[in-house]
Amino acid sequence: MRVTLINSPRLTAESMAQHAARTCYEAELPGRGMKKRPTVRGQLFGSGHHTTLEHGNYTFSVEGCSVGDVTFGFHYTTPWYNTDQRSGRYTSDMFNASGISRISDLLDTVYPESSAADRKMVLDFVEEGMVLFHENMPIATQEAAQLIREERPRASEKFIENNAKKLAQEQLRVAIPVIFPTAFYYTVDLVTLVTQYRAAWKPGMRLVLQKMVELVLAEDPKIGYMFGDIGELNKEPEFIGTSCKPVHDPISVVLDVDPYYGDPPPREDIHPIDFLPVKPEYLDLRTLNLRTCETMSVMTMGQDQRHRSVKRSEAKFTGEIYVPPIAQAIGMEKGIVQVQRNWMGLRDSLDPSLHVNLAPYGAMVTYVKSSDFASAIHDLSKRSCMKAQQEHFNKDIQIAPQIELLYPGHMLPRAMVPPCYGCKVCGEGDPCGRDMTTQDRGENYFPRRRV
Repeated sequence: MRVTLINSPRLTAESMAQHAARTCYEAELPGRGMKKRPTVRGQLFGSGHHTTLEHGNYTFSVEGCSVGDVTFGFHYTTPWYNTDQRSGRYTSDMFNASGISRISDLLDTVYPESSAADRKMVLDFVEEGMVLFHENMPIATQEAAQLIREERPRASEKFIENNAKKLAQEQLRVAIPVIFPTAFYYTVDLVTLVTQYRAAWKPGMRLVLQKMVELVLAEDPKIGYMFGDIGELNKEPEFIGTSCKPVHDPISVVLDVDPYYGDPPPREDIHPIDFLPVKPEYLDLRTLNLRTCETMSVMTMGQDQRHRSVKRSEAKFTGEIYVPPIAQAIGMEKGIVQVQRNWMGLRDSLDPSLHVNLAPYGAMVTYVKSSDFASAIHDLSKRSCMKAQQEHFNKDIQIAPQIELLYPGHMLPRAMVPPCYGCKVCGEGDPCGRDMTTQDRGENYFPRRRV
């Protein structure tokens, strides 16, 4: 596991906080040589005046942290960070043969107390998912190519050649456990780093945060008092079912939504730059709310977390597993369900955190989402694009018809559309191959996708 400090404040965090604090009480901006400095430990940090500590940001690169420690750790709770993570959808060598040795190394580092018997159970389980994945990738790639031709009639053969394997991997990884190491960039302010460190609840997350803090304190040892004791290992998602049944579709259920009958914002205020959280005329959108109950796979939960302005409740495992269309078509369902059964069978034998990190990407979770309208438009317009993950697309297209049923003529269904809707021009400049003329014929622009 490797953690590197890429960027840090040019001034020390304490100096920046002192200058920020004095700015609030001076007629002129304080200079570098100001003499009347508040004590950071007593007057700012200890008294809870933490906005002064948010001016200093740190950017880290992390290599070797498990996907589970990101999805159920770094990205799980606070929205106060920026991150970019290695794609499990498209990085074709992420699940290669060296994965077993990398996971063995991860066990040595993160779970050194695990017994030889536990390690064997873990590695055998990981290998089971990898074998199922790799044995089926060739035929899955062929199936993906055929489905692209059927669902995206404007796709070129070059597009199909470049994307068939990626889309096959996107779906077949449901059999892969999220213990696989990943990499990510992570930018946080000082207060967020402090709170993440003090709250760290997963072993792998703790190790990464310890390395981050060591790097920060090597540059600025005076702020060591802020970090105190690292968090306790005491929180993992609950299980509300044990059925191990296959699931073929995610579910989005609208629990409640505020009515709104005005015109939707113009597309140029949504894409490519989102002005909804910024322009004064959209302030009302941030006081209106959409609340949904979502049931999806862990892999789509990781995608869903990309929208940090959306609030989410704790995730709970349903005990079921997602079997996507390609896997169904090539006869993988039985093997995927067996992976889920075997994972559930390890539950009583392993450390709870280690067991959660062995969850297959396809393991189903459920939670409640609460979005103000500005956040909902940003979230759902992105996921209605055909380049969005297939499961995520199929989940989110369920929302607009439910809102329309509750409030015919509601603004949200008209706003939660991709940039290409209406203008027939790809917002990303790289067309997905969908038939944009379906609008002209009054056909459904958002059919359930298989790929």
